[in-house]
Amino acid sequence: MYTLLSGLYKYVFQKDEYCVLILGLDNAGKTTFLEQTKTKFSRNYKGMNLSKITTTVGLNIGTIDVGKARLMFWDLGGQEELQSLWDKYYAESHGVIYVIDSTDEERLSESKNAFEKMISSEVLEGVPLLVLANKQDVETTECASLLQCFTPLISPLSIHPSSSSSSTMDSTVSAYSEKLREMSVLSLLCSCLYSQPHPNTFGQFEDMEVKSLDKRASGQAFEVILKSPTDPSPERPQTLALPPQKKEPSLGELQRRLEAAEERRKSQEKQVLKQLAEKREREKEVLTKAQEVNNNYSKMTEEKLHHKMELIQENRMARLNALKQRLREKELHAAEVRKNKELHTELSG
Repeated sequence: MYTLLSGLYKYVFQKDEYCVLILGLDNAGKTTFLEQTKTKFSRNYKGMNLSKITTTVGLNIGTIDVGKARLMFWDLGGQEELQSLWDKYYAESHGVIYVIDSTDEERLSESKNAFEKMISSEVLEGVPLLVLANKQDVETTECASLLQCFTPLISPLSIHPSSSSSSTMDSTVSAYSEKLREMSVLSLLCSCLYSQPHPNTFGQFEDMEVKSLDKRASGQAFEVILKSPTDPSPERPQTLALPPQKKEPSLGELQRRLEAAEERRKSQEKQVLKQLAEKREREKEVLTKAQEVNNNYSKMTEEKLHHKMELIQENRMARLNALKQRLREKELHAAEVRKNKELHTELSG
């Protein structure tokens, strides 16, 4: 009972946090979708210039609040050499958004292969998956080729695809967030209230119908039937299994998590070392420039001092020469006076 009350309290008063992966090929528009989503759902976020968005190397992280849910998006790089890192994040994700470039018909088969490899992972079993056909507002959209390529993979999974453009982004993200919250609450109610046998149909929840499955050794299991958002009638139900109950991870799973953590640590360490190296380079450039400025100042000061000393020496020599000239003139005048005096003495004698 305490678990139920605690869960209901958190549901009403606290924001549930969900980690959602954004996957897809490079240039499919994953980062643009994330930036547009943050711009629309975050009041104080101005967003970056979309023309400056480049191919993602590593991952981009964004957080938004939608109603009572908080979604943390992990936008992973889609290059072929980076797709091997996708499965390192599966265990920590609550949902996956797979983005397809509906204007690039040449790479649809490549996107299909990456999607098929992704859904074959056992770690993603029961995780909500949204297939997003991006760039629907472009005239060269290849909807027919896209449906023909992905329908064989989507149909067995009972996944409802969605299209994305600037006008449909709000409804897409809001609906996906609401589904994550509804599944979380249904899992809590089913595990706490119905541990004993109960009717096959649990009940109706807005556009969902919950039915019980045969009880397993790990506990009671339920099936969630989602009605199509465009057709409220339950004639074409779409089923989505609830996430399995939490169990102790196996040694292989622990090893994978440790490897993922080690790779993230190495990546962060590499980024830190790169930043330190760049900082040292900048400091070296600043020091070199300061030393160059100091040398230029010292040289200029020395030249000015030398020039000033030359001027002082020239003035000193000029004054000495003038003084000598005056002394010679005085000596000549004194000699002439003595000569005149002697001549006067001789004449008077």
